[in-house]
Amino acid sequence: MAGEPSSRDAQRLDAAARRAWLIRTLAQLAPDFAGEITGDTPLADGGLGLDSLGLIDVVAALEELGVTVGEKEITDEHFGSVARVLRLIEARLG
Repeated sequence: MAGEPSSRDAQRLDAAARRAWLIRTLAQLAPDFAGEITGDTPLADGGLGLDSLGLIDVVAALEELGVTVGEKEITDEHFGSVARVLRLIEARLG
């Protein structure tokens, strides 16, 4: 995603900036979602409506940010909601 922070820049972003980046990214990946994206918003059913390919796009965006995600980590534990993705980002980037 052009104009987004590089992995080196992501290390310097604070939690609020990372949250804003994630919400912007998710809004681009789910343009039909009309509600407000909050920490409680599910990424799939009942929320943004992302399917498995949409989740792969989220993983790709995270990897551009410098967050490595293994195939077995693409679970509800890490990708069930916006807050869970943020926890993953913070755990990986500090």
